[in-house]
Amino acid sequence: MKKRRALAILEKFKLKIRPGKENFATFYYNDKFILTTTVPKGQGDFYSVDKFRNQLRLDENQLRDAERCPFGYNEFVANLIKKGYIN
Repeated sequence: MKKRRALAILEKFKLKIRPGKENFATFYYNDKFILTTTVPKGQGDFYSVDKFRNQLRLDENQLRDAERCPFGYNEFVANLIKKGYIN
């Protein structure tokens, strides 16, 4: 996965991205903090895909679908509710 693709997924899932040394992203739902992740700045390959996927609480198929488009914000929230991260 490319870093650009990872950032596009974060934007699709409506995470708040704060640029710094790395792109630090946080997800809030109804003003409640849910999760955080980072994506390095720059271009090229993103080597921490498994860590990124785990931080977003996704399985491999969900991350692949998010990259290809059928898994969007509503599915992301439903997944977090199903896993108990959102009440």
